[in-house]
Amino acid sequence: MRKCTILALAILTAAITACKNTSNETTQPQSEQTTVTAPKPQDFGQFDDIKLPDTNRNLVSLGDIIRNNKLTIIDFWASWCGPCIEEMPNMVSINNDFKDKGLGIIGVSLDKDPQPWINAISNLGLNWNHVSELKGWGDYLISKYNIEGIPYTLLVNTDGTIIAKELRGEMLRAFVTEYLENTDTISNEEKK
Repeated sequence: MRKCTILALAILTAAITACKNTSNETTQPQSEQTTVTAPKPQDFGQFDDIKLPDTNRNLVSLGDIIRNNKLTIIDFWASWCGPCIEEMPNMVSINNDFKDKGLGIIGVSLDKDPQPWINAISNLGLNWNHVSELKGWGDYLISKYNIEGIPYTLLVNTDGTIIAKELRGEMLRAFVTEYLENTDTISNEEKK
């Protein structure tokens, strides 16, 4: 039994390590560029229109934020989560590039202690809405959406429909770009 456990752990460790490129070298020649194809929007149901406490412990309506944007990223993260912190420069870049084009972001923290959470927001330059029940994995939204690991994203349209989930990195950027461009095209055609 012990050999099976050790073997399973070795396989799991190898699989996790294989998902991360630890070298600074690119794996493709500089002249080649990969194109990321964004997934098509789907209907994963409605996002709960609830109120959660912000960093000052004031209740914030997530539904109000969602209705004020063409697309909202609900980003589940925590200050103690290494992969979450690694993803934040991408989130900051996406926010900077699309906040004036109808994108909103709501950070939902799984922190239990408010100070590391508030410090991370400040230190990482996360200039968007942040909420947390400060219950860690006991947060209502974590159980509601069966989230088993972070970072985790839900992408919600202005009507509150979850149209994508679990996107990060270039796939997240590609989805946001394509969705907002298509939304603008549809809006312009409706005006004619």
